Amino acid sequence: MHRSARRAEAAIASQRESTALAELTHTLLGSTDQMSLLLRRAQDMFGAQWAAIVRRPDKDTPAPDIVAATDGFTLADPTSQTTRERADDQHDLVLQVATPLPADQRQLLAAYAIHAGAILHRRSLQASAGTADALARDNRARTALLSAVSHDLRTPLSSIKAAIGSLRSTEVTFTPEDQAELEAIIEESADRLETLIGNLLDMSRLQAGALVAHPRDVDLAEIIPHAVAALPDSAPVSWDIATTARIVHADPGLLDRVLGNVLENAVRHAPAGEPVRLTTSWLDKTVQIRVIDTGAGMAEEGRERMFQPFQRLGDAPDGDGVGLGLAVARGFTEAMNGLIEVEDTPGGGLTMVLTFPAAAPDAGVSPDPGAAEVVTRT
Repeated sequence: MHRSARRAEAAIASQRESTALAELTHTLLGSTDQMSLLLRRAQDMFGAQWAAIVRRPDKDTPAPDIVAATDGFTLADPTSQTTRERADDQHDLVLQVATPLPADQRQLLAAYAIHAGAILHRRSLQASAGTADALARDNRARTALLSAVSHDLRTPLSSIKAAIGSLRSTEVTFTPEDQAELEAIIEESADRLETLIGNLLDMSRLQAGALVAHPRDVDLAEIIPHAVAALPDSAPVSWDIATTARIVHADPGLLDRVLGNVLENAVRHAPAGEPVRLTTSWLDKTVQIRVIDTGAGMAEEGRERMFQPFQRLGDAPDGDGVGLGLAVARGFTEAMNGLIEVEDTPGGGLTMVLTFPAAAPDAGVSPDPGAAEVVTRT
């Protein structure tokens, strides 16, 4: 009779363990934070004050490393009575209990520890996969960078070297007009190099998270003419600054680079002789700057790719740049709490819409009515 009773108790205990483990497995499968859920279940199942996953000390980490724990965890409590179970080669499942666990519960605790070890192993595999994906992306970006730089930086350098070689030649006598043309080629090629290298450095800062914006109230009547003046003389641009949409809250240096890159992109795609238009407008405590061209436009499915590094969608074959202008523009805009979007230009073409917070009402900047005049640069 005693033997039968013990067998019945063992069967009931085994059934309880099986039910608990089945419920645990089913619950873990539907959880996004499996380790925290497992620890809470272990705390409830064994009546523990807390439960934790602890990395065992070794020569590299002499102190225990807490991977995860429930509320109230304190490993340094000298009055606590802890029970440990091996989760894997490096980690233990630790419980603080009032009394030592009986043998049958130790078996259930070992099953919980095995589940914890499986979760840790899955995390390790996911981390390894993420690292492999990151390395693959870095390799693709490095390949694209080297390919782009090898061509786009070599072109202006070749122009500079050829022009200087011609000017230094003693076999040819150049007229003042020819000499001025060669000097203009040198200056234009040097400007190209400066732009290319600037965009490369800016993209590096963005990807490294080293960019810090310092927004303040900025007058677009000062920023826009400066950005337009930096364009080639052959680029016709007109701008219209509304008096109600003139002051924005942005970093003036970054805003100048954003407008310069967006305007350069618009000029590159505008039909020859057709001016690029720039307008400002007010919308719900923000200022929108529209850079409008009447070129070939862009299909909607390809617009997001325009802002990816090393993309030169629709560029002319002889265009300069490594495809970083719009990527840098978006990064700088978002760093200033702004937004850059793409719209169709009525009648054909593409419109870049830059949205920035408007100046605070008490900024003390009074718009100049004359700033709303249309100024055309041809």
